[in-house]
Amino acid sequence: MLVTAVAVMPFLGEGDDGNKEKRTARSAVKALESSSLKILALVMKKAPEALEEQLAMKGLKNINRSMSIAEIAAGNGMENEDVLGGLISGNLPQHDASGDYKN
Repeated sequence: MLVTAVAVMPFLGEGDDGNKEKRTARSAVKALESSSLKILALVMKKAPEALEEQLAMKGLKNINRSMSIAEIAAGNGMENEDVLGGLISGNLPQHDASGDYKN
């Protein structure tokens, strides 16, 4: 479900058109974005330290495993989808000190 939810993220949009699968996927993504890094690590079957290191290596700051993906994204001037999708895909955008990031 996790991989499916992330794979369809670009196609979900913000509106609710009554499609049950889209609503389910959107709900799953929102739940992951509001989950702590520690919970995401459990879902991904990784150590929380590994996810913290992955974020730090890409230049993200002020991270701890009790923070949600949304909090990490907001604190680093990024979109939730970029942080979540980047962690899951292993293709997290590089973040620089100015608050900019590039894919």
